[in-house]
Amino acid sequence: MLTGQLAELEERNAEVESQNSTVIQQNLELQQVERELRDNLLTFVSRSELQDVQNKLLRSEQERVCAPITCLCQRAPKIRSDPFKALHKNMRLEQNRIFNFTSYLACHQVS
Repeated sequence: MLTGQLAELEERNAEVESQNSTVIQQNLELQQVERELRDNLLTFVSRSELQDVQNKLLRSEQERVCAPITCLCQRAPKIRSDPFKALHKNMRLEQNRIFNFTSYLACHQVS
């Protein structure tokens, strides 16, 4: 009778150890998920911050595109006699500016 009870206890002990190892494994996996979520919170960007950055990027792109056009439009009234002459002069000025900038880069070996 004692040997039967001992065998039952050993079997039950083995089951408990198996369940315990399963619980430990699940706990480790949950800790890993918790770490990942904590890391995500550290790098979280709020919606308003994201929208601010997107708006700044949009304004910057608009300024980059619109600035040369505005500059050309501001220079054009200086030569009132012929709009094509004014446009041609502005194009030459822009070409010279680009040439001067590329020459500067070549001389100073800026990459």
